[in-house]
Amino acid sequence: MIYSSQKSVRKFFLVVIVFAIANCISCKKKETTPPVFTIPGRWRVSYYYKGNVDRTNDFSGYSFVFDTDSSLTASHSSINESGTWSYNSSTLQFVISIGTVLPLTEISKNWLLILKSDGELIFDEDSTVNDVELHFLKN
Repeated sequence: MIYSSQKSVRKFFLVVIVFAIANCISCKKKETTPPVFTIPGRWRVSYYYKGNVDRTNDFSGYSFVFDTDSSLTASHSSINESGTWSYNSSTLQFVISIGTVLPLTEISKNWLLILKSDGELIFDEDSTVNDVELHFLKN
């Protein structure tokens, strides 16, 4: 009778171990990749405020394209300037690097992304010293 009881205990533990292994295998975490941050289409500067001065007109006629490969193109008449952009989702930091002359050098800096929608982007300068805000609207 003791032998039968020990055999039952072994079977019980064997069944528990099999279920535990099956549970571990079935609960394997799925690896997911974060969504790609994209800004499709052409954009224009709808508002650029630096300090206490509205400088939006400095960007009149410019069109911006943020490509998925992190390249950036600014076009104005026959001028095409190339640059780069990057975004860090954990810090909300958006970096623009474009141009060697005004007004493009004005927006080549680190920004905080305040709003991203299908038709609007709003940035605030990543600085406590200056009061600078940049808005893009989709063309």
